[in-house]
Order: sequence, then structure tokens, then C-alpha cells
Amino acid sequence: MITIRLGGEERGSFLGSRFTAKHLREEIERALRSGEQVALDFTGIKSVTDSFVDELLGALIATADRDVLPLLIFKGCTPSVRTAIETLLHEVTARRGGG
Repeated sequence: MITIRLGGEERGSFLGSRFTAKHLREEIERALRSGEQVALDFTGIKSVTDSFVDELLGALIATADRDVLPLLIFKGCTPSVRTAIETLLHEVTARRGGG
């Protein structure tokens, strides 16, 4: 399993930038190419914007050549972060006609 820490001193406890999300998404895409599960560690992140989650996960899911969700593990999520992720995943599922 590959772990990607989304928090850290350089990013602080709030993730809201699409630019940051794009950079992290590219790191996730590289990790997924290994075929291993990828843990996204949100430890230290108190909240995220919907646009951050959309750029991080929505774009990842939309552009992947396979279903990547079974390969992703979400760790260290606050209730706020978990809600943002769940909302995005619900929207993606609904767009695909599965929800």
C-alpha cells in the first residue's frame, strides 16, 4: 500500500485550492499505476472545499481508464472532510446512473 499524506506544514489544515488538488491528483495517478492500493491520509486536515475534492477525486474518477475507487482508502478524515468526499462520490455515482 502506498500512502499519500495530504496534510503537512506546507499545506496547513485547510485544503481549498484546485491547483493543490491537481498536484496531489497527479501524485495519486502515479501511485495508482503501481497497481497497489493508495491510502489518502487526511490527518491534520480540518476541512476541504467542494472544488478541492472535485479536482482531486472527481477528475481522477472521470479520467481514469478503470474504476479506481476500490484502490483508494481514506484515512484520518474529520467529519467535515468525510462529508465533502461522500457528497462528491454520491454525485459521481448519480451522474453514472447508479444512484
